[in-house]
Amino acid sequence: MLPLDAYPEGAPAETPLAQQLRLAIAPLGGAHASRLAYLLAELVDGHLSVDGVRERVLADPDLNALLKALAGHRAETSSTTVAFGQGSQIGDVTIRDIIGGNQFQLNIYHAPASAS
Repeated sequence: MLPLDAYPEGAPAETPLAQQLRLAIAPLGGAHASRLAYLLAELVDGHLSVDGVRERVLADPDLNALLKALAGHRAETSSTTVAFGQGSQIGDVTIRDIIGGNQFQLNIYHAPASAS
């Protein structure tokens, strides 16, 4: 996979889902929305694990701040809905891909507890 910076907004490498996520998040997330949308699309497309998304967001102060700022917001396009948790659920992200018929849920800040 190419480095994240190699995928500018609208680049040919952007998948249709990444484009829909970017369009949904951009009004809420400003300059860093494309990067967050790309990470979420990589997760949904199976190219990146939840742990991979978590590591990248936590390592990037701008993405980390954006995710916290998005808490409580919901964004939609004709084919994608993204909801960001609030209160004690900050870091929760739910993505509903209407065309693909899929729903994905993750929490960036809390790894699931491992079974003992």
